[in-house]
Amino acid sequence: MLDHAEQHLDLQNRMRKVEGAIVSGVPDLSIADRFDTLHLRVTQVQDNINARITKEAQSIRAEMRAGFGAVNERFEQIDTRLGQMDTRFEQIDTRLEQMDTRFEQIDTRLEQMDTRFEQIDKRFEQVDRRFEQIDKRFERIDTRFEQIDKRFEQVDRRFEQVDTQLDGLRTLLMRIDAKLPDSQVN
Repeated sequence: MLDHAEQHLDLQNRMRKVEGAIVSGVPDLSIADRFDTLHLRVTQVQDNINARITKEAQSIRAEMRAGFGAVNERFEQIDTRLGQMDTRFEQIDTRLEQMDTRFEQIDTRLEQMDTRFEQIDKRFEQVDRRFEQIDKRFERIDTRFEQIDKRFEQVDRRFEQVDTQLDGLRTLLMRIDAKLPDSQVN
């Protein structure tokens, strides 16, 4: 049995050597050491990947910050422009309010003018009534003048009659005067 035990130990040693040479590729290391080495390599690869990811993430973050900086600048420009637009709209609002007050003033003035025109219309109506009354008076006066004209015509006719009678008397007196001797004329 001793042979078998020795053989067994011998086979175990050989097996360790074969395992050491074949499994890890690193001779003379135990499996635990191989796992430790493998774990170390995985950690190094992980660290390398993490470093690479961190570097890429930092560059992406830097690009994003630069991009966001540009976007922020644009937003600030937009905010400034919106602020300017707000002030312009406020100015427009004040101008519109001023226009509203002006239109209200114009409306009150127009209303005042309307009342004045109504008063003027009433006055014209009164004046029209007065003119109608005056027209009626003139018509009466015209009829009176016509009557007076008729009377004057009658008076003229009488004066003509008186003139013809006086002419007749004059001619009669002249005839009488011509028949009288000159001595009696004084």
